[in-house]
Amino acid sequence: MRKLSNLFIIFAMASIAFLSSCGNDDEPVPGPTLSFIAGSGLTTGDTEVEPGETLKFLVLADKGDKNLKSFTVTQGSFTLTGFPKDISGSQYKDTITIVASDIEGTYTYNFTVTSNDDQTATKSVKVTVKKQETSTPLGAATSGEWKREGSNEGTGLSTFGLSWTSNSGTSAIVKKDAATKFVKLAAGSFTSITTKEGLKEAIDNATAITQYEGVSAAASNNSINDVLGTIHNGTYYMILVESSTVSTGGSGTVITIKIQSKN
Repeated sequence: MRKLSNLFIIFAMASIAFLSSCGNDDEPVPGPTLSFIAGSGLTTGDTEVEPGETLKFLVLADKGDKNLKSFTVTQGSFTLTGFPKDISGSQYKDTITIVASDIEGTYTYNFTVTSNDDQTATKSVKVTVKKQETSTPLGAATSGEWKREGSNEGTGLSTFGLSWTSNSGTSAIVKKDAATKFVKLAAGSFTSITTKEGLKEAIDNATAITQYEGVSAAASNNSINDVLGTIHNGTYYMILVESSTVSTGGSGTVITIKIQSKN
């Protein structure tokens, strides 16, 4: 009986050793790793760029249990030109250049390394393509005046593509002449619009007029503060009609309009 007992113990220990050995075989083997190396001019993560901008990634792949086999870069369902690359050895290091799309949107690029035992490591980067807003300040306000004496043509308006050749019984009549467009802008625009882009948008979206009659041809010392806009010879102008005076001169009634302008 003692011999049988000893044989049972030996058998049990052998079984445990066998099962332990089988369990070790089931443990996962290490796969490859992939990382981006930081540096001047290099991208290492999600970023926002201009359409068509060039990005550079310095990638570093290390093997796991088996040597490396291939490296590829995809965007959506597309594999970028030149990939997959056949690679070998325990390490792969390379600079990858990508040209961003010309179309605004968010694009995900997947960088994948594969080892000889077909294990993979992937790094993903979201690239948002967006055209940056540009902003050009308007020039400083310039003071000036429009003046008409008697039946003479008004002076000082040609810069803006406007003319002043007549009055009604109550108002001076400032007309669109050579200007491409003539508009009346919202009150306060002369101070609230500060960029060329903003002025362009305001004039382009405003309803065109053919003439402006906001200045009295009879009453003097008027505070007005109307804002006009014109496009003349490709330049966008904003005009603040500040005030007017009416007096009598050698050729008849003299109407003087004080203005400020920006472009």
